[in-house]
This record gives sequence, structure tokens and C-alpha cells, in this order.
Amino acid sequence: GLLQGMRIEVIPNPINFDIFKPLDKEFSRKALNLSLSSKIILFGAVGGVNDQRKGYTLLYESLMHLSDKISNKENIECVFFGQSEQPKEFAPLPFKCTWFGVVNDDVSLSLLYNAADITVVPSRMENLPQICTEAQSCGCPVVAFNTTGISETIEHNKTGYLANAFDTLDLSKAMYTLLFNNDLNKMFSANASERARFLWNGDSIAKKYESIFSSLKE
Repeated sequence: GLLQGMRIEVIPNPINFDIFKPLDKEFSRKALNLSLSSKIILFGAVGGVNDQRKGYTLLYESLMHLSDKISNKENIECVFFGQSEQPKEFAPLPFKCTWFGVVNDDVSLSLLYNAADITVVPSRMENLPQICTEAQSCGCPVVAFNTTGISETIEHNKTGYLANAFDTLDLSKAMYTLLFNNDLNKMFSANASERARFLWNGDSIAKKYESIFSSLKE
């Protein structure tokens, strides 16, 4: 209501493609001491699982649904950053979990994205999240809910999957598909990094600002 009828522009932050770029998955996993053979699901949030907006409870439900579809649970590893340990208010997940704690440098973040098979963003509310843009820049498909600013970062069924808002069963189905359909994962990965370089490069972002400033002078 406050901004009804007013002009609104959305300009993303530029990505440093010298850091956030596709790297060899085996190299990335060795650097982080992660399994070379497991399917890796990545989740990260500033404030860890305590920020309700980031949707850890929804992720937890989705992973439990995913568990029902998988007989060999040892083939899955969940990697978390932003929190250093399993939250005590939740029962342990049925998969191996690695808790990285707070990650303060972009090089380590890039290795995490490159080590993962998918990045999951189960947020209830977001602006235009860096985790979505950075992961895709590294060629990691993103699975998320179709809500708020997230929907502007993912091209549905091309660079990732936008599940029905807060539908944890739909989110788990998307995770399963992208984890175990290797050809689809590779296609999404290539699409994601290509689209990221087109949309989120510094020159493109600068031109958006220039265009707005020019229009305001008129």
C-alpha cells in the first residue's frame, strides 16, 4: 500500500566471477574434506537455523520426505554453513550431516557451491538472495520455493526448480530429481552459470544504474 503506483526497480548485486565460477567437483570436495561419492545437498543461512525466515523447519520436513524415497541413505550428505552444529530442538536427520559454521571468505563459499550437487533455499521470505546468485554462478542448480525475491533469481526448470510455496513434498521431489538425474543436473548446471554471467556481471549491473539515473534527469 505504501508504494502503490510508484516506480520500482530491482537491481541485483554484481557477482565476482573470478571467484564464483565453476570448479572441478572432485577438487572442491577434496579441499573441504567431503565425500567424493555422495550426493551433496547444500544449505546456508546467516544466523544458521535460528532465523525463521530462512526456512530450516521447511527444509527439515523436505529432507524427511526425501528420506522416504531413498533406500540407501548413506549416499546422501547434507552440508550446512552458517551454523556449527545440529540444532537440539530437532531430531537428527536420517542423512550424514556436516556443519561448517560461519563461512567468512568467498573462496570457501565458492568451494562449497562447487562441491554440492544442489543448493536448497527453503526461505519463507527473501529479497534477492546472494546464495541463489552465487550458487548458480558456480554452476550449482538451486531448488527453492516460488516466493518473494527468490523467483527472480531462478529460471524454473532451466537453472533450477521453483517448488510451490512452502510445499515441502514438492521441494523434496525437486531435490530427488536433480540429485539422481545426472543429465538434467548437468544441463541445469551449464544453464545456470551461463545465465549468471549474462545477468549478474558488473557491466550489466552498472548499465541498469546508469539507465535509472539518466531517466531521473529527464
